[in-house]
Order: sequence, then C-alpha cells, then structure tokens
Amino acid sequence: MKKFLGRNEKLQTKFYGIIACLVILLLVDAMPAFSQTSISGKGLFVAETVKPGTTFYSLALKHYGSRDFWVYIFLANKSEIHRPDGLKPGMSVVIPQAEAFGIDAANPVSLAKARELAKETGGSSLASNDMKAYESPVNDGAVTETVKPGETFRILALKHYGSKDFWVYIFLANKSEIPHPNKLNYGKTVIIPSASSLGIDANNPNSVADAIELGCKAMCESK
Repeated sequence: MKKFLGRNEKLQTKFYGIIACLVILLLVDAMPAFSQTSISGKGLFVAETVKPGTTFYSLALKHYGSRDFWVYIFLANKSEIHRPDGLKPGMSVVIPQAEAFGIDAANPVSLAKARELAKETGGSSLASNDMKAYESPVNDGAVTETVKPGETFRILALKHYGSKDFWVYIFLANKSEIPHPNKLNYGKTVIIPSASSLGIDANNPNSVADAIELGCKAMCESK
C-alpha cells in the first residue's frame, strides 16, 4: 500500500510539473515582444525628438562622431520610419548606444561594416535628401550676422566653426535667399546655425570630411 501511494505521489508530482510547464509556455507566448523603446531604460537606447533640419546623417554624426553610422539609427526605428529619408520634425526616435552595439568611429572595421550595411539598406535615398534637410536650419543657438566687405561663406565658417570646410552649412541655411555659394554680398544678413545643432566639430576628421563631401555636392548643384 505504501509503495502504491509513493508511486502515486510521484505520478502526481510529474503531472503537476507538466501542467506548470504548459502554463509558463502560455504566459510566455502571451507576453509582448520587447521593442527598442521598452528597453531604452536599460542603457541600450536613448530617445530624442527630431528637430527641423535633422537627418539620420546628422544624428549619427552627433552621437557617434561619423555619419556613416546613420544606418543603425534608421534600423532601430524602421518599424515607424520605413524609408531612410522619412525622418520628420517632431518624431521621437531611439538612438542605439555606441558601446552596446560596437559602434566606434575610430575603428576602420566598424566604419566599413556600417557602410556595407548602409548599401544593403538603401542609403542612396538618404544621401539625395541630405542637402535639402540643411536648408531648414535648427533655430537652437542660431545667430544672424551682417556680411562685411570681403567676407565669404568660408570666412564665416572659420569664424564660427573653426574650419572653412564647414561653409556649406551656412550656405544651405541661407540658400533660399542666396542661391549660389559665390553670390554672398556684403550688407546681407545671414543665418549662422550653431555647431551643436549641426553636430559638427572642427577637431573631428570625420566631421570635416562629411562637410567637404557635402560642399562638393552643393557646388555641383549650384552650377
């Protein structure tokens, strides 16, 4: 009798164990999948509201030191922003933390990986829209200045940003009034976007290289 009861207790234990496993599986299936925003508090992502003139390029430059990493921000927000050129002012985006995702602007392998991923993702649609975004400058810290005789966009860039290569950002911010980079006349009042709003840094080689590339595009389109 004792042996039977002992066996019966073992069967009951196994039975209840199976039931418990089934319940756990059902609960797991019912749980919503983690999203980027739900784990933002765990140090993997930070949230940011998009300002006028902001692109995935400028966000990557601001947070990672190179716009080549734009693709990581785009992919982190792809469920809400389906195209690389679909970023609009007022949107809330999540920014992957560089350390958590192995993003390093000083690492050639990391940069090469980002560029390859960008090609697969469709970076051309972003690049074609990049200059247009800077034509709507962010007012955060922007100043106005009256052009003096002999001043050019390059001289203004050196004065405000520490490098002549950043001239293109001042030009694009004023393109609606000054359609050509070589048509800056003295007495004209121009908008000077703040370096922080543009995410530019004269001491950052990647930032300077991006400005040179953008400047070449601006000159070609202005011919």
